Amino acid sequence: MTKSGALGILVPMAMMAIAAGSHANNAPTNDQVLYQVPDDVQDQDHRSLVPLFPSLACNDGIVDMSTVCTKTWTEYIGASTPGASTTHASKIVIGCGECILFDQTDSTHVFSGGLEIQGKLQIPDGTTVTMETPFVIVKGFLEMTSSKGVDGEDAIKFLMTGTDSISVDTVDAGKKPFAVAGGEVKINGLPDDTPTWLPIHDISKNDQAPDAVAADFDQLYQKSYTPPPNEPGCSEDGVFIDETFSETTGSSVVRASPGSMVQYDGNTMAVVDRTH
Repeated sequence: MTKSGALGILVPMAMMAIAAGSHANNAPTNDQVLYQVPDDVQDQDHRSLVPLFPSLACNDGIVDMSTVCTKTWTEYIGASTPGASTTHASKIVIGCGECILFDQTDSTHVFSGGLEIQGKLQIPDGTTVTMETPFVIVKGFLEMTSSKGVDGEDAIKFLMTGTDSISVDTVDAGKKPFAVAGGEVKINGLPDDTPTWLPIHDISKNDQAPDAVAADFDQLYQKSYTPPPNEPGCSEDGVFIDETFSETTGSSVVRASPGSMVQYDGNTMAVVDRTH
């Protein structure tokens, strides 16, 4: 869904869920906040979860996650000075059906009254901004993109502040919530050619793919990342243990535990009389 490297949200939280930096003792959990269990199935093993926050109908046919915003933040909210901090005393609301392109890079915005997105807010690639706010409520669409490499400095940063518990409609979301309440959040926070965190040996194609796709698979999925050379002594072919298990050569890696006997039969090694 998302990649997050050059974006930061400075509070313990779970994206894509109602979450708070620090819950009060009686604050609801994420499952309790996002869903309710109908009374007639609460005692059943298989429960049907009903979303508490439906999507806003006022966005239908006007704006969605694929919409490219053209109206700028400067036009909609107002200008700011690059390199300076701008304080918004009242809650900033991106109205339902509105699509706002954030155009104020190299800036800090302090939302004293919080930030609520009912339409769409699009923060494009190349933006450097810090947003300080007691809450972010997404009822519409929030799209953030940054292809900046990972260097310890976040390009788009949300600094969650405040100590008051926040309500989303009638639901207690706790302190410092980043709440996705019926909306959608899309984050692309790494360059497209960033290597995976885990090494991938190969890509397997879908056997049901059309012949044209299957024929072009090798071309479509060529490796775009060249790993660094192996350190001296490391395997060059991916084989880490290569043993013949012959009686003449034995094994330099696989051994029996003390007290056990080793027998060789052709290219087979058998360990007998094991005690543990």
